[in-house]
Amino acid sequence: MGKNMRIKTSSSGSTQPLLNSQEPSAPALSDLEHGDAVQPANVGFFRVFKLAKPDAGRLVIATIALLIASTTGILIPKYGGKIIDIVSRDIREPEQQAEALAAVRNTILDIVLIVVIGSICTALRAWLFNSASEKVVARLRKNLFSHLINQEIAFYDVTRTGELLSRLSEDTQIIKNAATTNLSEALRNLTTTIIGIGFMFSTSWKLTLLALVIVPALSVAVRKFGRFLRELSHKTQAAAAVAASIAEESFGAIRTVRSFAQEDYEISRYSEKVDETLKLGLTQAKVVGLFSGGLNAASTLSVITVVIFGANLTIKGTMTTGDLTSFILYSLTVGSSVSALSGLYTTAMKAAGASRRVFQLLDRTSTMPKSGDKHPASEQDGDVELDDVWFAYPSRPDQMVLKLKTPDNSHLQRVFLKPKSLCNSNETGNYFKIEAWLKSSTRWTKWRWKSKTLFYFVMQTGSTSLFLLYFGHLKETTIANLIERFYDPLKGKILLNGISLVEISHQHLHRQVSIVSQEPILFNCSIEENIAYGLNGNASSTDIENAAKMANAHEFVSKFPEQYKTHVGERGVRLSGGQKQRIAIARALLMNPRVLLLDEATSALDAESEYLVQDAMDSLMKGRTVLVIAHRLSTVKSADTVAVISDGLIAESGTHDELLSKDGIYTSLVKRQLQGPKVEI
Repeated sequence: MGKNMRIKTSSSGSTQPLLNSQEPSAPALSDLEHGDAVQPANVGFFRVFKLAKPDAGRLVIATIALLIASTTGILIPKYGGKIIDIVSRDIREPEQQAEALAAVRNTILDIVLIVVIGSICTALRAWLFNSASEKVVARLRKNLFSHLINQEIAFYDVTRTGELLSRLSEDTQIIKNAATTNLSEALRNLTTTIIGIGFMFSTSWKLTLLALVIVPALSVAVRKFGRFLRELSHKTQAAAAVAASIAEESFGAIRTVRSFAQEDYEISRYSEKVDETLKLGLTQAKVVGLFSGGLNAASTLSVITVVIFGANLTIKGTMTTGDLTSFILYSLTVGSSVSALSGLYTTAMKAAGASRRVFQLLDRTSTMPKSGDKHPASEQDGDVELDDVWFAYPSRPDQMVLKLKTPDNSHLQRVFLKPKSLCNSNETGNYFKIEAWLKSSTRWTKWRWKSKTLFYFVMQTGSTSLFLLYFGHLKETTIANLIERFYDPLKGKILLNGISLVEISHQHLHRQVSIVSQEPILFNCSIEENIAYGLNGNASSTDIENAAKMANAHEFVSKFPEQYKTHVGERGVRLSGGQKQRIAIARALLMNPRVLLLDEATSALDAESEYLVQDAMDSLMKGRTVLVIAHRLSTVKSADTVAVISDGLIAESGTHDELLSKDGIYTSLVKRQLQGPKVEI
């Protein structure tokens, strides 16, 4: 079945003047180069708690248990003071002794009951808070992964994979630690502090005010410390992420590292970044140590002052020994809780730095939203049209790699392929019409020739072309990237069956368009899972096997002990290049796309693998719109029609043999491949 591929540029009448030498201005890079430049809308750590709404019920119960447990903890000093008051009385008579012993026994029973209730509530509080926090962090990781995987391809062009993995694992782990044990302990200590201060006021308001006199100074110190530690933690995590990205890159390219004997270089590169992280970590440790020591000294001096003043009140008879004992125990309990809070505060500041990095990603908006909802009606056609498309990669906005320019301001250059059913022709047979208005001397000539199903563009390396203007270098893959909508053009539009790709549903577009690249990516799962990838588990074993047979993959798969259940390893490392390529072709066959993009699919294969893959590709191409990107003579010579594009125009066209007879650009390209490099003797 014939298909339609159009490459079109705008005429002078429809072209709008552009600034800067008529080139469209590239959009701002936003955070593509510097992720820290994007400020999250809200970096507060409590933003994480919004994810806890589904667990609100258990958190309420946990809070009640927390209040009870904290209250019981503070009651122990009170009852301890009662026992001291009882035994401090002037007890001489047997009746008084019996009464005192009974009072002590009852008080101890009360303490035991309080301890039992407190222990149960503590266990309940810890379980509920920890389980809820685990769920919150799980939701955070899912949200972050979902948000990252929906970012545009340009984001991944300039962002290290290791850094993203660090944010997804290490940063969320820090948040998890702060949101589980640390959060639970922080709330317990905070509640204990508040309730303890209340009991201190009820015992002696004078001593309480004396104990709290250092609070304002501590508050200022804590605030400054927290701000400094948060920024330092952010820098430390960022440095750790860079080190992780280097490790990920080195492990992923381990064969290249080994082949160039660069293990020592990679070790030094990684060690350098780890040392930077260590330097920041040591600074952080020193600051935390100074803060903790200062806070402990201030708390100890406060308790000593309280003891001295309280002893004076007791000696004067305005305070009982039991009350003083209880107050001192309250002070020690509150002081211990405050000291614990300082350590937890340090952890919370580290989590705040990590959460800032996570929220920067969560607040990032993709520059290519998947908002299209149209489904081109015809499932049988794969008409593709490039209409006045200008493009520069977002990571290199000043380098225009694609301009469908016109020869001058008065003529329209247009190239398209369409089936006979759309042509005004009485010819019979399997004909396709390729029209090109080419400037020849002072007139324009229309060409028409017979074809089958394929239209090959041969790009001359080092020259400019109708497709690409990239300062002497061709990037043919750009066309495939745009048709796959990995990127959007800066100007113009790309249409599938007459509808702009931007308007087409994301799912529908990629059911209609498939790509087989030079280096196909396989996932670390079974062969059948790789072939069925994209069908969401809706492919039967028979469908998978039939696709493998058409791709010439069934034979080698059947020789594996586990056959289609065989795991291929990371990126398909357990398979040869030809085997991976055939699995990729089977995957594309199973999708049954209307538009097929073949990007140097056989360029890196040996002769036998190329033969098998080429045979599989012939099956894959039938009845589809196919764009083949190829430089190898073995691929190009099988084309029904070859069009050589040079300097923005179709310079030559015809079959392989016809072009060789013209002794033109195509002939020189073929000779260059056949001659190979010069050898000096």
